[in-house]
Amino acid sequence: MNVQLGILSYPDGQYRRLTTDTNAYLFPSVSADGRTIVASQLQLKYDIQIADLSRPDDVHTLPLSSRGALWRWDWTADGRIVLPQYPDIRVVNPAGGESVIYSDAAHFADQVVSCGNGRYVVYRAPGRAAKATFNLWRMSTSGADAKQLTFGTVDSDPSCSADGKWLYYVDYTDNQALRRVSLDGGSAETVLSPANGITALSPDGKTLAGYEVRELDHKLMLKLYSIDDKNFTYHDIDQAAIWPFAFAPDGKALIYSVRQKGIVNLWLQPLDNSPSRQLTHFTSENINAVRISKDGSKIAIERGHEESDAVLIRDTLH
Repeated sequence: MNVQLGILSYPDGQYRRLTTDTNAYLFPSVSADGRTIVASQLQLKYDIQIADLSRPDDVHTLPLSSRGALWRWDWTADGRIVLPQYPDIRVVNPAGGESVIYSDAAHFADQVVSCGNGRYVVYRAPGRAAKATFNLWRMSTSGADAKQLTFGTVDSDPSCSADGKWLYYVDYTDNQALRRVSLDGGSAETVLSPANGITALSPDGKTLAGYEVRELDHKLMLKLYSIDDKNFTYHDIDQAAIWPFAFAPDGKALIYSVRQKGIVNLWLQPLDNSPSRQLTHFTSENINAVRISKDGSKIAIERGHEESDAVLIRDTLH
């Protein structure tokens, strides 16, 4: 999240940006004399941390030369991390070293996934196709051969099937429908509408998962949707389970998050009704995202915290 402050003059409509840093500025208010702005400055202190899935507590931080906000990132097929870092898309080796495969300040990428068994990177580039649109594009891993794949107004949250065929995404202007389109291009088809958060795709590409509070008794349930059969099933889940979550590599369990005393850890819920078990034993920090490597051997966890202060900006309107 990189929300900045700006001023739009009236009536000529000239825009002037006031802040240009990596923080977020929320809830601005202007003093009666028009000379001072107060806002909440939110600093996101998050890192991507890597571990063997068999030893998820033994994390080490992904080395990054930039400190831009993290949003939607992914593992590549060869065990690196691809992520947006304004104005770039970067591919970073957990052992060190990185390369820039895309850079465009006018149409920067804010969401990135690796697709097509390592052949492509899919990214969201706001305003690239037309002003005020958020579409998904495909390019080769070298950054060449860009191709537009979606054509809605607000297409978001991309993920790709492990078979290399499909790009899944949420169309926020079409009843928040979960849709999919071939990575070769073509017409998109609706998979589930509305998706209501049922968007985590199993490794075999046959099942979607999400949380739902059961109306009968207000119990939190794991809701599973069969893409082929178009049927829902339900599974018990820890009542303390929260986002983020992901399928385990074999598709037979769900890795989910639990917050206790302000600290978030990961747990594993098998889908054969055996008991859940704790995976990580961190003593601090929040978890924003979890990704399992394509070969199932590694886990990447976005961990950190937020710091907030009130800031004053003086004499900006004159």
